[in-house]
Amino acid sequence: MIDYAKIKSSVSMRDALARYGVDIARGDVAVCPFHREKTPSMKIYSDGFYCFGCGTGGDVIKFVAKFFGISN
Repeated sequence: MIDYAKIKSSVSMRDALARYGVDIARGDVAVCPFHREKTPSMKIYSDGFYCFGCGTGGDVIKFVAKFFGISN
């Protein structure tokens, strides 16, 4: 059984984004990898993210699943 709570507590949102090549700009924003854009619209929080451009949001688990096209 996978302990998702343990994963979420040990992997920060910043570390996950950096691991998959998403650069975080000043103000904790990034260019969203889930839709085409040129300016950052994805806000990074300590425990998750939300993109104001496409409406995608969630925690570390949801980010990685969406990044690799894995459905929940």
